[in-house]
Amino acid sequence: MRELQLNINKSFYVLLCVFAAAIWGFGALLNDFGKSSFNHVELFLALVIVLFCAFHLALSLTGQRKAVFCSQGLYYINALGKRRYVLAEQITGVKVLSVFGLKVTKISLVDSTLLFVAFNPCEKQLAQLRVQGYAI
Repeated sequence: MRELQLNINKSFYVLLCVFAAAIWGFGALLNDFGKSSFNHVELFLALVIVLFCAFHLALSLTGQRKAVFCSQGLYYINALGKRRYVLAEQITGVKVLSVFGLKVTKISLVDSTLLFVAFNPCEKQLAQLRVQGYAI
């Protein structure tokens, strides 16, 4: 069984951190930090986003959160830490879309669709998926 682990989508994490910085900067421009509870909510939201990015990037880099294609199907660990396996017969297509500069991997299944933003295949991996028989 040949496995093909998808690359980490670094632009996803960069985009989330830029979004968190924009939220924090927007709050800093509008009001003073000590006078408004709205600023505290914005700062808390930005902190949660940055911690989410750091936590999930650390899990992805250590291999505890991943997406792997093989000849029998797709194995992935979702954002909540649950392991999922999709049989190859259920996968009808794999596409890489670009939305606002962010690559999104869309995996069409017989009954639903999976979207991966934290992982994406490179061109070489897409060619290997074609060889394994996946419709791309």
